[in-house]
Amino acid sequence: MFLSLVYLKKEFKVTSEMNTPSKPYIESLPDELWLQIFAYTPTHDLYSAWYNLNSRINSILCSLYISIYITNKNQENIYYKNIVNHFSSQLVSIRNEYTSTFRIDLSSCINVRSLYLDSCSKIQFEQILNLHQLTYLSLPCDSVGGDFFKKYLLGKDQEKYFPNLRSVGRILSCYIDDSVTVNRNIQHVHLVAIRIESTPVKFLKYLPGLRLITVNYLANDCAADPCLIAAKIRHENNTDFNEIFSSVNLSGREKNSHLYARAQHIYQLKIDFYGHCNFTKLAFLLQQCSILEKVRIRIKYYRNDLDLPSIRSLNPFLSTLTFGDIQKDTGKPILITI
Repeated sequence: MFLSLVYLKKEFKVTSEMNTPSKPYIESLPDELWLQIFAYTPTHDLYSAWYNLNSRINSILCSLYISIYITNKNQENIYYKNIVNHFSSQLVSIRNEYTSTFRIDLSSCINVRSLYLDSCSKIQFEQILNLHQLTYLSLPCDSVGGDFFKKYLLGKDQEKYFPNLRSVGRILSCYIDDSVTVNRNIQHVHLVAIRIESTPVKFLKYLPGLRLITVNYLANDCAADPCLIAAKIRHENNTDFNEIFSSVNLSGREKNSHLYARAQHIYQLKIDFYGHCNFTKLAFLLQQCSILEKVRIRIKYYRNDLDLPSIRSLNPFLSTLTFGDIQKDTGKPILITI
């Protein structure tokens, strides 16, 4: 972005010396180039730096597809209410992790395709029913969100409300039962389970189009203390999800670890260790994941005499293990894979 503006400044100087028209060169840029510039511009800057600069810029801004990501840490949250007000019909993706009283009016977001809400008011639940174009929906992981999922995504009127929905996020598995109807459109669900073995097998038969499952759960597969595991699972060949999540008999090294039993179906794995990690067990687990494509590991606590080169040699996915930012509570850098 900076280099582009420097280049434009130089071009303006050259053209001025050649007695070109007095109209600034930057104003002569084609719309296609402006669209490229705005594609790399932070969303909040579209409003705070460019909006109302002139009528042409406004016209180009009004042709953009816009995504917003609101978190509790954003210093720019003050601008997002204005962005929603001025560009509501251009929003295609909304991710709101801001858990305060800030509520987005979804009634005018007629083109949004992806919606993630950490908290949702009664009015917003009603507004969501009119967003028929949604392809991804993630609601608060609680009983209200679970009831909404059962009633409108697996209910008899599912085609009326969400005919294009393909992916559903953060469904608390304990709120799902057999009082639902078949939905053939959904291809991915994100289940939050107390334990991976508590994933509702019976429920999965109502999603015949399912291709991928993300499961979040607490376990101690590779550590004495619980660690948060997010496993993305897909079925291969003739294996279905009912078979993958059915009860299995484990013995020896894999005893009490349901993750090992499903390792051959895991293609992405994310583990956050809240205590010390058993690197030997972790390496063995990664070795069992035959179709694994991506791994993200975060380790908060570890010994001061950690032999990082030896740990990296245990498994290819551990070869990128390195030190990250300093943690305030431990005073030590966190261990992460990159």
